[in-house]
Amino acid sequence: MIQKPQVTVIGSFNTDLVVRTPRMPAKGETILGGTYFTGPGGKGANQAVAAARLGAIVTMVARLGKDDFGDRAEENLRREGIQTDAVLRTEKTHTGVAFIIVDDAGDNTIVVAPGANEALSPADVDAARRTIAQADILLLDLEVPMETIERAAALAQELNVRVILNPAPGRPLSTELLRRVDVLTPNETEAQIITGLPVSNLEEAHTAGSHLLAQGVGAVVITLGTLGALSVTPQGAQHIPAWQVQVVDTTGAGDAFNGALAVALAEGHPLPQAVTFANATAALQVTKMGTASAMPLRADVEAFLQTRPAHHALEVMQGETLVFHSDGKWLYPLLDLEHFLAERSAAFMPYDPGSLTLRDKIIGRAAALLIVRLGIRRVHAGILSELGAEVLRHFEVNYDYEHLVPQIACQTEVLLDGEFDPDKAHALILERTRH
Repeated sequence: MIQKPQVTVIGSFNTDLVVRTPRMPAKGETILGGTYFTGPGGKGANQAVAAARLGAIVTMVARLGKDDFGDRAEENLRREGIQTDAVLRTEKTHTGVAFIIVDDAGDNTIVVAPGANEALSPADVDAARRTIAQADILLLDLEVPMETIERAAALAQELNVRVILNPAPGRPLSTELLRRVDVLTPNETEAQIITGLPVSNLEEAHTAGSHLLAQGVGAVVITLGTLGALSVTPQGAQHIPAWQVQVVDTTGAGDAFNGALAVALAEGHPLPQAVTFANATAALQVTKMGTASAMPLRADVEAFLQTRPAHHALEVMQGETLVFHSDGKWLYPLLDLEHFLAERSAAFMPYDPGSLTLRDKIIGRAAALLIVRLGIRRVHAGILSELGAEVLRHFEVNYDYEHLVPQIACQTEVLLDGEFDPDKAHALILERTRH
């Protein structure tokens, strides 16, 4: 029997008070909203629920008030299968509350009254020493006092337990804390707050990630919304694209990502594969209203990864005319294009490949080699890897791009490292389609 991964979460619990509204109110404006509901939330609790629904044994270390919201919170954690022996209650303040407005675009504004979350202390962490020692991953957030997080990271280092720190809400972090973090997962805003560097595109994210590595962080994963995530490690940087989905509510996306990342790393998956799993989990989570209640089950994430067209959205133009379109996983759209062009030639209606312009969402070395083999001379990439650009330059293909990344997380890219022979690349890719 395969042992389930164990994740300990030290963080916040808030009761979410959520109202839908067509748009965000302006300063001083009162508007009529729509649906209102309450539910469990807080970054720590959301991440704990995400990890539990994905199959981990989860223990939460947190503080709740001795009030009705606290009673509901503890009941909800237990219902999700989360161990609550280290969830403590206090009479000195209320259970944390988050006031959330969500507009019709799925964007949100949140105000948090932390309450009991601020009472979670370093002594509470020490009392949970045994729980932390049993974990494969310790997952932390910044909705509890900084001294508590610093003590948790120090204790985890002492116990040889890997630490993921989701630095939200963003605030400056000490070098001492950063040196105890195995994986740091800021979004663009948080990365900018921590480093003092601008983070508005992939190139700047790479620079910020490298800066954090120099301060002692083991690895950095900067989440980039619809662009996915950028993983920066001492071995280099990899961009892991996101899936495009119909967004309903983005409130819990980061928590879904971090809970999933903790599970995948606890299971022993390499970081790029773990980030892909986390991206898929977050993509599913934002398609529903709510935070913890919208966290997907493991079976749903695995089905999504198997069936959902992933990273390629391919278009081929002749002048202003669209002559080919394909959405699909991996490199299949380019293989579909190869068949399409072959069929046109067989029917004595060939296109001159040099007259075509290819537009693709993401192009790495493998895709670039297939494009060269097809004879296409003009390429536009949404995301282009430096290795893909190297191939296109080598074969004098005209190209432009929206974002340039160091490399793309894909085993085929690793297998084709240093390859410049399009026919050899084509043969290897066809071989992989048979497995």
